[in-house]
Amino acid sequence: MHPLRPRTAIRVERPGPSQPRVRPDHVIADKGYSSKAIRSDLRRRGMAHTVPERADQQANRRRRGNAGGRPPAFDP
Repeated sequence: MHPLRPRTAIRVERPGPSQPRVRPDHVIADKGYSSKAIRSDLRRRGMAHTVPERADQQANRRRRGNAGGRPPAFDP
């Protein structure tokens, strides 16, 4: 795993006397965390995420066109 932050830095409150959760429901990050490896790791762990893509990643996907990757029109 590519650590986004130390596990002790993420705390999500729980109702009741149990331990705080370490895995958040949703991760918001900046463009520095926009690599394929980090995105796939977040998906594998079942975490929703909002990470803007870098311009070079968008340009490479447009350049590839039908050769691979998701279509540029899919960009949400």
